[in-house]
Amino acid sequence: MRTKLKKRRQELNLTQSDLAEMVGVSKLTIGRFERGETDLKSEKFTQVLDALGLSHDERMNAYDAEKARIDKKMHEIELRMNGIELSQKLVLGNIRNLKLK
Repeated sequence: MRTKLKKRRQELNLTQSDLAEMVGVSKLTIGRFERGETDLKSEKFTQVLDALGLSHDERMNAYDAEKARIDKKMHEIELRMNGIELSQKLVLGNIRNLKLK
């Protein structure tokens, strides 16, 4: 979806600097957002959609795609946290076993 937003920006002959100024963020933030390196706060994301003049359906698709991407990221974080928790339990179990010997 971010590729589509970048394409739309380019179709409107807007630079990253133009869009950044319209939304109230830095050019660096827009670039990082388009490359998927950072997320925008909800209000800034909405302002990007406003600035790009997206239709209602395009907005809904953008929100759905962003939500799916965030859900996937959250799931990956949960899996990592579960792995860390399991590792901690194994280490504590090994320490207890050593103390018992």
